[in-house]
Amino acid sequence: MHNLRTAVAALTALLLTTLAAVASQGSGCLPTTGTVSGLTMTQNINAAIAAVISSNSGATAPATDCTAAPVAGQLWLDTTAPTLPILKIYSGTDWLRLGTVDVATGIWAPPVGGGTGTIVSATSTDLCTSLPQSVVTVTGTTTIAGFGSACVAGTSKDLKFESAGLVLTYNATSLILPTSASITTQAGDYARAVALGGSNWAIVGYSRADGTALSTNSVFAGAVFFNSPITPTTLAANTDDWNPTNLTTANVIRVQASSAVNLTGIVAPLVDGKRLILRNVGSFTITLLPEATSTAANRFAIPRPFTLVAGDTVELVYDITLARWKQVTQVPVTPAATAFKNLRVFNVTSGLGDVAPTTPNREMSVAADSLTLVDSLGHTMTVGAVACTSNLNTSGANGLDTGSLAADTWYAVWVVYNPATNTASCLFSLNAQASSITLPSGYTFAARVGMNRTDASSNLYRILQIGRQARYTVRSGTNTAALRQITTGTGGVDDGTSPTWAQRGLQNYIPSTSPVRVASRAFMVATTRSTSVGDVFYAAPSANYAGINSTNPPLTYVKFGVTGVGSVLFDIVLETSTVQIVSTTSDFALLAYGWEDNL
Repeated sequence: MHNLRTAVAALTALLLTTLAAVASQGSGCLPTTGTVSGLTMTQNINAAIAAVISSNSGATAPATDCTAAPVAGQLWLDTTAPTLPILKIYSGTDWLRLGTVDVATGIWAPPVGGGTGTIVSATSTDLCTSLPQSVVTVTGTTTIAGFGSACVAGTSKDLKFESAGLVLTYNATSLILPTSASITTQAGDYARAVALGGSNWAIVGYSRADGTALSTNSVFAGAVFFNSPITPTTLAANTDDWNPTNLTTANVIRVQASSAVNLTGIVAPLVDGKRLILRNVGSFTITLLPEATSTAANRFAIPRPFTLVAGDTVELVYDITLARWKQVTQVPVTPAATAFKNLRVFNVTSGLGDVAPTTPNREMSVAADSLTLVDSLGHTMTVGAVACTSNLNTSGANGLDTGSLAADTWYAVWVVYNPATNTASCLFSLNAQASSITLPSGYTFAARVGMNRTDASSNLYRILQIGRQARYTVRSGTNTAALRQITTGTGGVDDGTSPTWAQRGLQNYIPSTSPVRVASRAFMVATTRSTSVGDVFYAAPSANYAGINSTNPPLTYVKFGVTGVGSVLFDIVLETSTVQIVSTTSDFALLAYGWEDNL
């Protein structure tokens, strides 16, 4: 092979100086019988020598042997195209192309490589002794530590690995590999191996069958640029399994919608870690819904819907282990009190435009311009335009979370949210703690917004709550035809300095402070119809307070007027679920007006 290359190189130099000469394909067969003149013999010999010198130059294949046929090893300069003659050699069956001469530039253009072969992997896989081909398929999975010493330095072999699991063992001298680490093949991988001399080889290129890189670690010394953004077709409706044109090569997608739409998934990539930047360049919102109706592997594994308003951008990364798209940046987990705007909780019609639910004995309605809910991990979700009604006679969303309707019982009013369907619903529960309620299937966010209580007939009292302020609302013909009466008559003893307090329980009138502090303040009305002048009323949250004539007076003190008739509205910050009172008239009544909810 080496001698052939030397001969071809020498012949190339000769060809470049003789192409302009007249080509010759004179016979290489001299007569062996008869009489031939000396001149004729000389002419025949000169023609044969000319054929050798010109490499049998001509437009037709030479047949100069005595058999009138080409012979193995014979050269032919094919001048069918005079400006690009092709040097060929006869193999015994075919004319093989050795290279082309570009007459205009003087460039010799030999073919690169040739032939395909197959070899079984071994510790030392000999690529040259019996394997002249340039493209070699390697079969088997035996670990390879080298490619033998039979190849001339500079020999290049293109290798295709047929099986997965074959290991190329890295060696800094004898088998130099990309990334300076051993490589485990995948079926269909390609590599280019170059002989360095002796038994030393280098893999100068390696291509995975699936297109992934051998190393995923990169150190960037300057700015990083993504490929050109694509602008796909406008989203015209809620979309599952989105697969815009050129998604496989895109990193930045400029997207818009013709109306507010939901996007439930993007077709999954073939590789782990692919990043997508979605930029809303339209004027309508595009909401990414988590774990919704797309094929499972195309879904978004995000804790709550992410709404792209006009101009917003979100970055996603694909996690092939989870088989989901993940949001790159998350809103930090921040425990928060219930946040709201224009919150109303009611089962009465008010002059504010809210209409009582159809069955106010069993139902409570909730309305809000916006409301912030929390999931079990502390993620927050703000829902706009809340409007729902919950019924104690039903179960699940817009009903009772668990159990059945009971008399004389406090019920917490919740708003719950299903991120997969982007749905907000109401919920009754015996529990005022989020960790204790039973969420309907698919609902992961919740916010308690209020409380109400059933009477002895299991009917809800009439309540109107604006923001945190809840009030019993008097309506004739209902169980709230008058404010609820906490206690009546005299109580305690007034001596002006150190009264004897009478304790009255508020549990049936004001939501409990245990196990969570539901009500922070209680609003009450003190009233009397006594004809005795000068009757007094004290109120305090505990018995630690003294009389009106002391330096530690009660928080509420009323001395009724000259006729003894009157009423006063007051409130206390609750320390327990009780109130301490002193009343000097049997005509006295203490009424519950409402509470401030500690939302």
